[in-house]
Amino acid sequence: MTASQEPAWHRVDQIGSLVRPADLVEAFAQFDRGALDAASLQAIQDRAIREALTRQESAQFPVLVDGEFRREGFQDSFGQAVSGFEARPAESTRSDEERQRAGRVETGIDAPGRPISTRQPALERLKLVHNVTLDEYRFAASETS
Repeated sequence: MTASQEPAWHRVDQIGSLVRPADLVEAFAQFDRGALDAASLQAIQDRAIREALTRQESAQFPVLVDGEFRREGFQDSFGQAVSGFEARPAESTRSDEERQRAGRVETGIDAPGRPISTRQPALERLKLVHNVTLDEYRFAASETS
């Protein structure tokens, strides 16, 4: 094969969310119904993230991502990381049908749920209490070369 006949290569990067595997979608639904505990959900998330990282690494992606498989939405990493919101219990405000749709669901401040998606007011200066994205990075880094 001559230089002019070499195949063209295209750069491909993955940024942000990946489509969740069906078993992970079901695990979130079971967790929201109280049929799955947090440790079991995390084990399923861990497995799905490992599989996603393996696929990306085998495709030689320059940057690997966890697919945001631990979050219901991209805002969760902020809302779960800081204190200062008028927090209500972190129960889901989505139905199974809403969760499976790609559309954005916001419930308003009268509903229980995550502080960002339910638009909870800040009652005091926000403070970092748990670096969620650092935990996600550390897990992904420990699973890849």
